[in-house]
Amino acid sequence: MDGDRRRRWPYHLQRNPVRRACSGAWRQCPCRKCLRDQRPKDAPCRLDDLRHARRPCGAALCGQAPGCEIHAWRNRPHDRHCGGHRRRHAAERRKGFHRRRPGRLPHDGDAQQRAHSDGAIRFRPDDRARLHHPCRRCRVTPRKSSIRTLTMFLESLRKRNPAFIEATQNLHQRGNIPADAYVIDLDTLEQNARILKDEATRLDLKIFAMTKQFGRSSSACQAIMRGGIDRSVAVDMACARATHKAGMRIGHLGHLQQVARHEASAAARVLKPDYWTVFNEVKAMEAAAGAAAAGRTQDLLARIHAEGDTFYRGHEGGFDADQVAEVADMLDGLEGGRFAGITTFPALLYDHASRKVLPTQNLTTLSKAAEALAKAGRRGIEINAPGTTSSVMLSALAEAGATQVEPGNGLHGTTALHAVEDVPESPAVLYVTEVSHLSGGKAYCLGGGFYIDPIFPDYDVKAIVSSEPTAATSALRSVEVPPPSMIDYYAMIDASGPGAPKPGDTAIFGFRGQAFVTRAYVVGVSGISRGEPRVETIEYTNGEPAAWPL
Repeated sequence: MDGDRRRRWPYHLQRNPVRRACSGAWRQCPCRKCLRDQRPKDAPCRLDDLRHARRPCGAALCGQAPGCEIHAWRNRPHDRHCGGHRRRHAAERRKGFHRRRPGRLPHDGDAQQRAHSDGAIRFRPDDRARLHHPCRRCRVTPRKSSIRTLTMFLESLRKRNPAFIEATQNLHQRGNIPADAYVIDLDTLEQNARILKDEATRLDLKIFAMTKQFGRSSSACQAIMRGGIDRSVAVDMACARATHKAGMRIGHLGHLQQVARHEASAAARVLKPDYWTVFNEVKAMEAAAGAAAAGRTQDLLARIHAEGDTFYRGHEGGFDADQVAEVADMLDGLEGGRFAGITTFPALLYDHASRKVLPTQNLTTLSKAAEALAKAGRRGIEINAPGTTSSVMLSALAEAGATQVEPGNGLHGTTALHAVEDVPESPAVLYVTEVSHLSGGKAYCLGGGFYIDPIFPDYDVKAIVSSEPTAATSALRSVEVPPPSMIDYYAMIDASGPGAPKPGDTAIFGFRGQAFVTRAYVVGVSGISRGEPRVETIEYTNGEPAAWPL
């Protein structure tokens, strides 16, 4: 049949160095009717914006039509025609491609074969040559914009809390809040804390608030307490001092950073933490001795690890999980100390391939250690399981045996899951600064707080830049943020096109920050939900009041 069809080929096309990719195989192409029509050589068929013409052994070759972009195919030599129509569709015909398995998703719509964990990052001109038609089983539609750009935290802010953006812009333009500041929506933070507390209560979980991400703001701590969470987890002594001063009780001390030797006695006497994590026998003895001197017995959590566990670089340490029963006996033998349970970090992590939060091997290690302790006759063991905590993940932690959870980014809607799904907690934090000057087609905005937590690979950072309150798409501009190896005195905003930024314009960023490692201010704002925004506190990232504008 194919031979007969080829013998009736009505005309011969000259070779052309420019190729257009066809949307289907030769016998599947919707424009194969051109083979039956006696058309002039200069009138090939047209389907939508794509024109096809075939020679017996060649690719689809055609000249450029007005308004129709043409792109050289993969920079291949123009004279290699034989079998080109088969090679050209190799990516689409790979086994399992049409099933959209995560590991086989193309990097750029249909144009690339290299897998990308977060999906298509942009729409390339080549993709226009692959308009899908019913004869093809591949249902992947080329993306017209970056999946990251659409789902990063700024987009979540614009979608779920635009009043927060506009209130911040208005306060900054009026001179009520400084540039280079993390701003917290206290109303939303209180609501998020209540959501987490209610779910934890339903599952019989103890809940401690992590405050380092928003700089241990005193007004934020008070909003969290109004939401029902009255205890904090202190990632270091600075966290413990700030949250204790703000009125929160210390639920957990010593994790991630151990308490320094000469601070242990004061911590036991003044802070009186409910639980104190230790990594080795020496730190356990220091904690127990401090508690004994204060006339109390300290509940100790043993940080454990096993082969295959995941730790961020620099976070390693702890007891061998295989010896957890012996460790428990050792801690019980300390004057002023008592073994209370076990901990690790992280128990959950966001998986880029599946776009879900999954348990780590660390959580399995905790479960196995708990079983070993139960066999040794121990009951009522506390299992502290922090990491990527939001209300939708608490049930999974409870099912795994956890008894303590520690939401941090979940309190203000900036876990990785918040970037890709609508979960109950709303975004409650942003970063605000202002344009300082223009140079070389860029608008330079003041820095100081540009630490973007690298939970995602690099993406196109954007900001809302305006002198008026707005969350509109038209105000979005791409921003070049200095890498961590450089001091972030400024970030550079694209100043091309109409409505270019001007000195004094407000720049709003939405990213997952870690305010406590920056030199930014932290501002608590209440009343946004009522349309009456009011600045409650302006503080440094250690929770101390700032005498701004001095």
